[in-house]
Amino acid sequence: MLIGRFLARWTVPFGFDLFYPPLWGVLSLAALAGALVVYPLHLWMIRRGMIRWGVADGEDAVRELVWYQQAALLLLAFAVMLAAIILSMQIA
Repeated sequence: MLIGRFLARWTVPFGFDLFYPPLWGVLSLAALAGALVVYPLHLWMIRRGMIRWGVADGEDAVRELVWYQQAALLLLAFAVMLAAIILSMQIA
């Protein structure tokens, strides 16, 4: 009830209800899909030496990507996010 009371002014204009169970199902599936995509990517970055855990302060912790690799990853992330939004609109 508190969520409905305080967030109604933001959710009502978009036409969705926070008490609609399929909404929470789609959000849960989206979080799971995000974790399944990000976890292997994270392991791949660790294996390539792009990121490391447990690094002392004076050491170089990250090997930088060149600008076009960063741009490609950003565009890929936006494309996946847009596809997830469109898919969730079709399901709900």
